[in-house]
Order: sequence, then structure tokens, then C-alpha cells
Amino acid sequence: MKSNTLLCGIVTMILACLAAPAGARAAPTADARLTYRGFVAGAPVGEATVTVAVVDGRYRVAGDARSNGVLIVFGNWRNRFSAEGRLQGTERHPEAFAYTESDRSKTRRVVVSDGELRVTKNGKLRPTRTAPAFPDLISALFVQPRCDDGQILHTGRHVYRLNRIEHEAASCRFTVIDDDDDSFELDLFLVRHDDLLVPQKIIVRGWLTGWIELMETSAPSRPAQAR
Repeated sequence: MKSNTLLCGIVTMILACLAAPAGARAAPTADARLTYRGFVAGAPVGEATVTVAVVDGRYRVAGDARSNGVLIVFGNWRNRFSAEGRLQGTERHPEAFAYTESDRSKTRRVVVSDGELRVTKNGKLRPTRTAPAFPDLISALFVQPRCDDGQILHTGRHVYRLNRIEHEAASCRFTVIDDDDDSFELDLFLVRHDDLLVPQKIIVRGWLTGWIELMETSAPSRPAQAR
């Protein structure tokens, strides 16, 4: 099930999750370095470092996620990812998204740019496809995040639709439906880090419950007010 894929992603790739409140102000210049840790059923399974920079109407997000704890027994998983694009008012316009995922037996490189999706697996380039016509999840999660109902986001491999079921001051809850019509719930808690709105905690509730949690930042953080 892709809920399991997303759960692993949330624990590592920062992790295949989504969305947050609308109306966040675009900072003319802002940057943050964020450290997350991932857990499944209470056991530590991964960690990630994410940097977010917004300068002169452009943004760039870059990160490095990796397995640790109990997952090391099953493989040395790692994912290096990035996303960039333009900001216009409160709207983001993604232009490129990429990640390189590796473990003990395979390496996969996914690149979305110029309207094309290119995948290289174990050094072999697969046929180029048309890129998804939706924002990538990294841009959606870390740049101008919003709590809108009916968002559609992609990871380069899978597409997810978010149906909002709850919306409070600093959190949102969604039912997430993947491209096989499997569904699960996702809770998102937000915090304002200087002039940036970022995830404080993301919980995925499927046949297992997993979450990522912000551990430390490069500047003081304070609770967000979702709109």
C-alpha cells in the first residue's frame, strides 16, 4: 500500500507528507535549518535535516533524510532532495523537484523540471514522461504551506489528494487518498520559525502510526496561527 510508502517517506524523505494553513506571508529574505526525527509505533526510525531559503522572490528547499534506529536492520536508507521555484504574493510556482534515494540494493534518481519527469534506477534511465501538473510535496510542505481542502500533490512517483476534515488554530487533519484509492489520515502541526511557517509535527495514521517531529532549529520558534 502507498500509505506504507508514505509512512516510510514521512520518516525519511520529510517525508512524503503535505499541506498547512493558507495566508502565510512571503518573507523577502528568510532562511532556516531544521532537524527532524522520525518514529513508527514509538520506535525511532529516521532523521532528516532540511534547509529553507527565500530570497528575492525565489525559494529553495534542500534536505538529507536517512534511516536509523530499528530500520538500520532492514537497510541503510538515504534520500537527498531539493525543490525550487518562484513566489508571487502568497502563491508559489514550483519549477524543479529532485531526489536521489538509495539503500543497500538500489539507487533511484527522480528529476522533475521543464515539464518532464525523468527517473534513473540503478544507473538505467527510464523513458521520459510528462511531469505531474501539481505541486511537489516538498514545496507544498515548506513554502507558503496552506490548509486548503482538495489539494493534489506529487512525489514524482505517486499523487496524493488531501481532503480536509479538521482545521484548528495551529493544526490541520486530512484524509489522504493516493493514486490507487487507498486512504489514511494525516495530522499536521505548524510552528512559525522567524518569518517562515514550517511543520512542527506530522502524524500519519494508517495500519501503523508514524510521525516526524521537529527537534531543533537555528532560531527561536513560536506557535503558528493557521488561517
